[in-house]
Amino acid sequence: MNSPIRKLEDSLPIQLLATYEQVMKSFRPTLQKYDLTDQKWRILRFIAQNERPEFHAVAKACLLKRASLSRILVSLENSGWVSRDSDARDKRQVHLHLTPKGAEFHSSVAQEFSSVLDALDEKLGAEAGSLLSILQATQKRLES
Repeated sequence: MNSPIRKLEDSLPIQLLATYEQVMKSFRPTLQKYDLTDQKWRILRFIAQNERPEFHAVAKACLLKRASLSRILVSLENSGWVSRDSDARDKRQVHLHLTPKGAEFHSSVAQEFSSVLDALDEKLGAEAGSLLSILQATQKRLES
């Protein structure tokens, strides 16, 4: 059976993307202030929250292709924020960590984002937690 395609405004992918863009409007001034992209910040944040994560785990968690992560890591390494080393037992595995400079930088940026998150939570109210739970449950259902 052929059903007509939904209107653009009734499309789940479009609504998710539009919501993402609205949320990111709150974060972009701080990202720009520190010359960061969304992707760089996701990588720094994940590495800061996970001790010596493996390269592939970072790519997966940050929703990046491995080739993109490789290119971005060069920039983060050149900034002195991230370094990588090979696993002692398996040289094919690469682990990432923040340098002391990177940890300090992450802490400064995270502090500024804290007020942005507080403002966003205030704007969304109790709906923020519910929305996050719904999105996480939806993601799990779609993965299976």
